[in-house]
Amino acid sequence: NPLNSNENVDRGGLNGLEGALGPGKIFVDIGSCLGLTCLVVNNKYPGTKIVSIEPASPNWLLQELNLRCNLPKSEFKNIKIMLEGVGKNNEEEDSMMSKIMWKPTTTTAARSWTPKAEYNKDVDEELIVRLRNLKSILAEANIVAPTHIDVLNVDCQGCEYNMIPEMSTEEFEEIPTVTGQVHWGYIQSNKLPS
Repeated sequence: NPLNSNENVDRGGLNGLEGALGPGKIFVDIGSCLGLTCLVVNNKYPGTKIVSIEPASPNWLLQELNLRCNLPKSEFKNIKIMLEGVGKNNEEEDSMMSKIMWKPTTTTAARSWTPKAEYNKDVDEELIVRLRNLKSILAEANIVAPTHIDVLNVDCQGCEYNMIPEMSTEEFEEIPTVTGQVHWGYIQSNKLPS
């Protein structure tokens, strides 16, 4: 379920993160789109350092404007907005690229796996994004070991199938709370995990 759905009000979602977020804690939002989850985290858990990762440049720009217009400068400084795609890559070669579909009519839809039947060539935009591994993106945001992520939100329209397996077991187990969505509907049948 989405973090902001009414179904999560009593079972967790953003309301279930007391103690996990606040001063000195780190929230990483992969697929942050327009920054709405970042605004909620900033409001509910003041003092949380937020790393917001969005690959679609139009969404990233709207997010930057959204956060600058809705947060005081002192709070905006706690958020690092990264224009990046998360994917397979290594430290030696940082040149992997991917195509993603950006659907301006929905503003929230930027995904790498879009069925041809959903593509509207008159409106939708195909964007090329550079992929980087999560560790590299976090290092650029000044999140390096021994600092760890307290809450990782993954809502990246399919990138989770590359990002999570690329993490070592130790890296993944160091994150106490992982939230987000799994996007089964956008995976080609022959590529579905077992």
